[in-house]
Amino acid sequence: MSIAATAILIVGVYALLLSISNLIALRRQKPSHLEHDGPLVSVCIPARNEEANIANCVNSMRAQSYRNIEILVLDDSSEDRTAEIVKSISAEDPRVRYIKGLPLQKGWKGKIYGMKQLLEISRGEYLLFTDADTIHGPDSVAYGVAFAGKHDADLISGYPMQEINNYMAATTVSAMVINTCLWMPLAIQKHIHSACFSMCIGQYLFMRRQAMIDVGGFAPIRDQIADDVSLARMYSRAKKQVIFTDLKEHVSCRMYDRGADAIKGISRSLLGVLPLPLAPLLGVAAAILLSLCLSGVFSIAWLVSGGWNPYALMMLTGTLLLRASWYSMARFHGFRPVVAASQIPVFLITVFMFLSGLFRRRHGKVIWKGREV
Repeated sequence: MSIAATAILIVGVYALLLSISNLIALRRQKPSHLEHDGPLVSVCIPARNEEANIANCVNSMRAQSYRNIEILVLDDSSEDRTAEIVKSISAEDPRVRYIKGLPLQKGWKGKIYGMKQLLEISRGEYLLFTDADTIHGPDSVAYGVAFAGKHDADLISGYPMQEINNYMAATTVSAMVINTCLWMPLAIQKHIHSACFSMCIGQYLFMRRQAMIDVGGFAPIRDQIADDVSLARMYSRAKKQVIFTDLKEHVSCRMYDRGADAIKGISRSLLGVLPLPLAPLLGVAAAILLSLCLSGVFSIAWLVSGGWNPYALMMLTGTLLLRASWYSMARFHGFRPVVAASQIPVFLITVFMFLSGLFRRRHGKVIWKGREV
């Protein structure tokens, strides 16, 4: 048990140090000044069956303080009123352009194929790819331009504010805190080009056009499920500068209204993060998360039943450090206190998503928005 207690303490100390380091890095990254004019920025929005969201997204881009933009919306074979809504908006604003997507080519995933078409049609020196279920603050584009200039970044991404009222859905989405609390050393991301530590989220992908051309566009990742993470890894392997930052002041998103939808959607993304040949590592990750869930109860029971025990105290200390680090980072990312305090449910849900996602990948089809992924 001494080995387990030591391991839990090490995890707790690591989570504390990494969280503090990442919080400092995220606060220092912000540009001190925003420019509201400059090179053309192409806002690229792939949309499939987004009639409930597309108007809010496009109108938030129309309200940008950065003036030199074009807004391109690609209709990816929608079966609802998405096309009608975008055409109506484009009639009012010449910066908004409706694009009817081409039929999906063999070998491509749907969203990535839409992004490929948007890249080819766009004219901007910078590109902002964003999802149709996002709403952008007025300085979203200006922030991207200023941030890219300050850090000489080729690809910028980060977590938006998650506007989710349902507890189960919010708790499931808060699994993203694993990255900044337990995995990604943001303070050194400018100095390393490691695919292992590269991270993006498709709700905000701000990139230099030339860098995208240099890496071969979207063709190298045409068949990937997690297009955003795959893009970040591709950039890192090409020695391009990828920076993950805090975007909650500039972008918000309501990804899911129900816990079941959140679990289905995120487990789909998890399938693409780890190549299938490395799938056994999911079992290792699941075992680690389960042990971290049980460590608090086990250490207290150990102390109550056995009296003073240094190893039980080590395990309890590590558990409390992890809880505190998780709560602080979750609150920083904008999650409500009740969600931020739900680290154990998050770990249990994550284990379930790992295992169910692996099962679906091995034994069945994964369907998203009417397509197999």
